Amino acid sequence: MAITESKKQSDIEKRLQLLRQQVYGKESEKLRMTQLKPANQKAGESAVESFRSDTAYLHQDLFKILILSSLAIGIQLILFILTRNHILNLFF
Repeated sequence: MAITESKKQSDIEKRLQLLRQQVYGKESEKLRMTQLKPANQKAGESAVESFRSDTAYLHQDLFKILILSSLAIGIQLILFILTRNHILNLFF
């Protein structure tokens, strides 16, 4: 089944287009697309480079999550061993 592009706009798309015209005026499509670029994307940076930086941030975040979860599991394991050997008594 082929994907076809529909020329009909939904009600929300029409409202969005009307709001854009009210805010920005009747501008060319190229100028409007340059205004819609993400704030962190520089003028010469391509979408591929932006994607690479996003994945770098993803890797950093996952690494931080891995470190913190390992630390939490390690602390729980130490507490378990201390309570099993009656070195640490917790009265709940």
